[in-house]
Amino acid sequence: MSDLSSLPPDFTPPHATEPTPPPVLLPEPTRDERTLGMLAHVLQIVSWLIAPLIIFFLVRKDSRFVRYHALQAVFFQLLVMLVWGATLLALFAGFFAALAHHRGAVGPAAIAFPILFFVIFWGGGALTWFLNLVLGIVYGLRANNGEWAGYPGIKYLAAKVAGVELPH
Repeated sequence: MSDLSSLPPDFTPPHATEPTPPPVLLPEPTRDERTLGMLAHVLQIVSWLIAPLIIFFLVRKDSRFVRYHALQAVFFQLLVMLVWGATLLALFAGFFAALAHHRGAVGPAAIAFPILFFVIFWGGGALTWFLNLVLGIVYGLRANNGEWAGYPGIKYLAAKVAGVELPH
């Protein structure tokens, strides 16, 4: 055991000198704000990014809570659109590259393209729709409970744009 009496009376351990930041307190949303936050998430299931954009533009100056949740839905839909665009671009580029390689002759590329297109387009579409459905319902319910919950990977961008400081 060490003798603490040999330490100077004003001694503080090095780790105790760093002040802990105060917790971030987010305002409690009203019932109307919670309903609009929920609608921004749930309506994206059937309206893509149109309903969240409308909700965002209607209340962007009035409520940080609604602005935050509407922006998450918009950013998620933009991310889905970006991924779909890149996937279809890669699919068609691969198809045309294979056709150019075979100089227009009917070959494996001409046979594989419809199968790949069907699997990627319809399978990916079903998977995207299911993900959209689950995320819309889960985060819609969490917004309706008044939580400042966010989609993984999107919430901090939405918070920054919405002017909200989330706890890390």
